[in-house]
Amino acid sequence: MSHIVITGANGFLGKILLNKLLKRPDVTKITLTDQQFKHPKMHAKLVYKTGDITQTSFIAELCHDQIDVFYHLASMPGAAAEQQPHLAQKINYQSVQLILNQLELQKSPPKFIFASSIAVYGHDKQKIISECDYPNPRSLYATHKAMVELMIADASRRKIVEGYSLRVPGLVARPEKSSGFASSFMSEIFWALKNDEKIILPVSQQATAWWLSADCAAENFIFVAFNTMDCINHQRTIQLPVLYLSIQELIDGISDFFEQDKSALISYQVDPFIQENFGSYPPLMSTYSESKGFFNDQNIKALIQRVYQ
Repeated sequence: MSHIVITGANGFLGKILLNKLLKRPDVTKITLTDQQFKHPKMHAKLVYKTGDITQTSFIAELCHDQIDVFYHLASMPGAAAEQQPHLAQKINYQSVQLILNQLELQKSPPKFIFASSIAVYGHDKQKIISECDYPNPRSLYATHKAMVELMIADASRRKIVEGYSLRVPGLVARPEKSSGFASSFMSEIFWALKNDEKIILPVSQQATAWWLSADCAAENFIFVAFNTMDCINHQRTIQLPVLYLSIQELIDGISDFFEQDKSALISYQVDPFIQENFGSYPPLMSTYSESKGFFNDQNIKALIQRVYQ
């Protein structure tokens, strides 16, 4: 394998994915694109392209050379998408069609790996959610993710790409002082307890969520790129396996990691919206994806170790 392209390469997952790809001798060129790169990593394998993925001319430039794997991580997140719906449509949906149009011109179909989201499942009160459940998006962001999944499935049927939509939960732990995400408390709790700082959580002790480290997510994105996926479903969707944990279980796990009870640092001021949308998850079944070799952090101890490594 020689040439990999990553959109949204300056983002949280993109940076971790890049560091792992650079360690692989079978990767000879990585083209990175985003709106800007504040502290670009210098490496002989890297090519940086700043630009607007909603512009046909820029996408044509990005896809000029033969591509083996195209990682599409760029998107406008939920709250911003609701505030700027027309721009969100261009970034989250129409840009993918532009990319697929250009990839159709490649000599051979590249792998196209899309960062989809658990948001496609919606917020129905179910006792359990399965990766086989029909998408039921309840936000513009989630609707765009579901639409792109269909586009990728059809492009795969037409042999334009070998597409995979990997459904990703809120990854932990985003850098300290990150903001703009309703689920940011899932990351903030790691840093507050590590630094012995008090934190007020917008969910209860009993709140349940799906947990996956960004490091483990990146390894799954690499796994699908470098392995043959036999008999993949026609939807071309993969639910990344997660750990199902309560807030209290996480606090206990972090306390065990530091060999110090951290519970006194936590107080609770429940936000009904956040509790309902990010703290009331039922178990998530991903038997199919696990049968294809995809994996989670295995246990809470390993999850915490990956976050703090």
